[in-house]
Amino acid sequence: MHSILMMAVLSGTSSAPGQHANFGPCGSVSATQQKLEDLVAMIARITRRLENVENRFQAAGEKQREQAQAFERKREEQAQQEHKAKERERLEKIQHHMEKLEAQLKKLEKTLHAMALERKLEEQAKQQHHMEKLEAQLKILEKTLHAVALERKLEEQAKQQHKALEARIKEERMREELQAVKEKTRFLEFTAKILAQVKEHQEREQLGKIQHHMEKLEAQLKKLEKTLHAMANGKRNSEAILFEASEQEDIPEKRALIIVNLPENAKLFLNNQLRKGTSKQRFILTPQLEDGEHTFTLRVEWERNGRVRSQTRNVTLRRGMHVRVSFEP
Repeated sequence: MHSILMMAVLSGTSSAPGQHANFGPCGSVSATQQKLEDLVAMIARITRRLENVENRFQAAGEKQREQAQAFERKREEQAQQEHKAKERERLEKIQHHMEKLEAQLKKLEKTLHAMALERKLEEQAKQQHHMEKLEAQLKILEKTLHAVALERKLEEQAKQQHKALEARIKEERMREELQAVKEKTRFLEFTAKILAQVKEHQEREQLGKIQHHMEKLEAQLKKLEKTLHAMANGKRNSEAILFEASEQEDIPEKRALIIVNLPENAKLFLNNQLRKGTSKQRFILTPQLEDGEHTFTLRVEWERNGRVRSQTRNVTLRRGMHVRVSFEP
């Protein structure tokens, strides 16, 4: 892309050799070519920075997957150890209980030898019935332990699925931000290629605008790097990111921007319609406006010392304007 852009610039400058006399004392063809070369170098820096961001994103994804796999292995090992410990404890209890039963049986045998044959048969029947009850109780206990182990396993699986879903959502957000930056970069490259084919006196004016826009894009890339770093450390919420990005962007054509500073936990109404949000600073982008002045009514309500307080202000705007309004508690 850089080589194509440079060829288009050189072809645009070399195709009109007779236009050098139209510049006057303010500039020359070499100055225009130098500006274009500076723009190409700036585009290369932005591309390298995008590649660095993508590499960092892939490294972070690999690290998260490795941590998730290690955590899952550790959970499985702990579950197996706990299950083995419970099985050993259950077997020890059963063995101890069987030893007691054997001791009781020996005592009963000694007693039965001294009693009549009928008493002996009755006692044996009772012992047999008691053993059947014990076996039934053991079966119920085994079923209970199996159900408890299954329930814990299902809970662990649900937790792991929830964590994996959160990680995927975070990855999707980061991919969307990177895609938006790439689209802006491709648009600027296309714009630079078209501007290289216009007349040289128009080129100087448009190149100045493109350079300013590229500087803004580079600043946005720096902010995006800080945002990605903060998202990886969990130190920055999405609402703060939106506010910083909104304040730096240009106001759309035929619209106006109102920046409102509010007391804490205040409600904001625009023309008696409640606006969503909980932060102290909020941004309102108006609908498309016609020529002339337009008035908007801002009303703020907040609670202090158990009482609801309210303030109202009227704001007059034109297209392309931005106004700051502060409400003091």
